[in-house]
Amino acid sequence: MWIAVGCCAALVVIGLITLWPGSSTSSVDPLGLDGEPVRAEVVSVEVAPCSYDVLLGCRTIEIVPSEGPEAGERLTFEQGLDSPIRNGDSILVDIGVADDGALMILFAAYQRSTPLLLLTLLFAAAIVVLGRWKGVGALAGLAASLMVIIAFVLPAVLEGSHAVLVALVAAGAIAFLALFLAHGVNLATAAALLSSIASLAVTAVLAWLFVQLSNLTGLANESIGFLGALGTDINPEGLLLAGVVIGSLGVLDDVTVTQVSAVWELKREALERLCAVPLPPGRQAAYEDFTAAHGQALTDHATWAALTERHGLHLEPGRLVLEIRPPGVDKGVALIDYVQETDARAVLYAGDDLGDLAAYDAVDRLRGEGVPGLLVCSGDEVPELASRADLVVPGPGQVAALLAAIAETLRRAR
Repeated sequence: MWIAVGCCAALVVIGLITLWPGSSTSSVDPLGLDGEPVRAEVVSVEVAPCSYDVLLGCRTIEIVPSEGPEAGERLTFEQGLDSPIRNGDSILVDIGVADDGALMILFAAYQRSTPLLLLTLLFAAAIVVLGRWKGVGALAGLAASLMVIIAFVLPAVLEGSHAVLVALVAAGAIAFLALFLAHGVNLATAAALLSSIASLAVTAVLAWLFVQLSNLTGLANESIGFLGALGTDINPEGLLLAGVVIGSLGVLDDVTVTQVSAVWELKREALERLCAVPLPPGRQAAYEDFTAAHGQALTDHATWAALTERHGLHLEPGRLVLEIRPPGVDKGVALIDYVQETDARAVLYAGDDLGDLAAYDAVDRLRGEGVPGLLVCSGDEVPELASRADLVVPGPGQVAALLAAIAETLRRAR
């Protein structure tokens, strides 16, 4: 598994190196986006005729910037009558200089740093309190993910790199950072990571297929024209696909981590239950002692039934064994699937427990479909099997001898 993780990591690193944006030397800023908004306080708002048309009404807003070259000066600009800006508001404005030397003032946003900072601190505190060290790791993964978006995804897309490839590489990098930082470096996290990456690849293929079949262009509204005005070669359809890939990452991470955690938890509880059975001290237990002791633990069906039900699995009692399996799956289903996958021309099934009855039924079904089958029962402790078997042998050793004899006969017949 770790080899597969290493291969995925190598692919992600190669993708980052290949698609990493270069340093741009262009100073062209067609939309005036390079300016840094400055803080300002609104000191008055009046309704007056617009400067560009006296027949129309505008809100004349007077502000005092608190930073920048114009700090402390009283400046005015106009907004429509439906503007939400009121006297006393703290806002952010872009201040530029027009070709004729006049100041251009544009409303950017309200000042939200204080409430957003408070919300961020509450969010981080809740995660740390509830998740403890895992919460700290999750926050670190979130910060690293934001750095990938800011330092790699946005510059690479604006530079004209293939948006889908950028999204796949970024999603892979985010998966590595988020999962390992939040859940630690272990087999469970590695399994969740590989599942997420495989699902991302399937998601990308399906998204591309249905975007093509549905003729989705990414030109949903006029806001896409904003990208064209940046003067960069951005493909709206590729941007749409990239959004699907990155957007699905969060869902995939949750699903894969939840599923892997359930399996690992079931394994942990099962091992704890079995390891709690006392063995004879001072010596290594013989096979009979081991099976007898654990047989006592396996008779507690209620505990095991509750454990499997909690994880959405099915419990099937047997002779000195309890089978735990997904609902709707048994040895018969597995045997039929295996025969179909391998296109087997004949089947021999050997069993010694009640759980093998489903496989016996499957062999009978295959016989009815024209596939030769032989039923072998190991021992006669289970009458339900012995009565249906074509051949009953004393035990596992004789089953092995039978298989060896069949293999030798087939070898000589070639």
